[in-house]
Amino acid sequence: MLRVLGECPGTAEPSAPPVGAGEARILALLAGGAATARAPRGTGLTVGGVNYPLRRLSER
Repeated sequence: MLRVLGECPGTAEPSAPPVGAGEARILALLAGGAATARAPRGTGLTVGGVNYPLRRLSER
């Protein structure tokens, strides 16, 4: 039998940790079409300062 999360009553979907303000700002820039190399200019961070939160978000 195959079950889909949230299909049966009583099973709750796992909740993801909330996204921080810095992570949200980086995601917004990337969603708007900015390249990963250009996102640091919009946030005042280094390339590593942008890539680290992206890696953590992808691990979630």
